[in-house]
Amino acid sequence: MRKKLHNIVAPYLGDPDYPLAAKTLEDAFQPGDSQAVKAACARLLATHASTLERLKILDEFYPRLFSLTGSPKTILDLAAD
Repeated sequence: MRKKLHNIVAPYLGDPDYPLAAKTLEDAFQPGDSQAVKAACARLLATHASTLERLKILDEFYPRLFSLTGSPKTILDLAAD
């Protein structure tokens, strides 16, 4: 089971630089410019296989989803495919 889970999840993990990603987001949030935040998030999402494929639908997908579910307090992504 562990090997099967690894085979499902590992291709999506990549080798992210979490400290750099955190700094990128902190810097983007500093000026209070929502466009800077959106651009920084898009750059980070583009570096990861599972989120890159969602970039083209973000402007439609999440507003539509949250109109049905309400705004979440927590999001848990279990390497959904």
